[in-house]
Amino acid sequence: MKIGIIGWGSLIWNSQALNYDTDFGWREDGPLLPIEFARISNNGRLTLVIKKRANIVTTLYTISKYKEIDEAILDLAIREGCGKNKIGYFF
Repeated sequence: MKIGIIGWGSLIWNSQALNYDTDFGWREDGPLLPIEFARISNNGRLTLVIKKRANIVTTLYTISKYKEIDEAILDLAIREGCGKNKIGYFF
């Protein structure tokens, strides 16, 4: 199974901790999502998040090197410094 990772913000410009296909890279024609600066992260930075009624923006995407969804979720949760329950997914 191929697992796509949708991203924006620091996940794109600081993704070295993420196990993704660097040959594929980050593609700039990802899905349109309502994203806005609306959260303060643990390190005190203003953070982009999905938010109802926010401006619709084009996201980026890449491919995880993992073939199992649980492994890809754990990888992203570690990168984001959060629990696996905070990582959304869709089959």
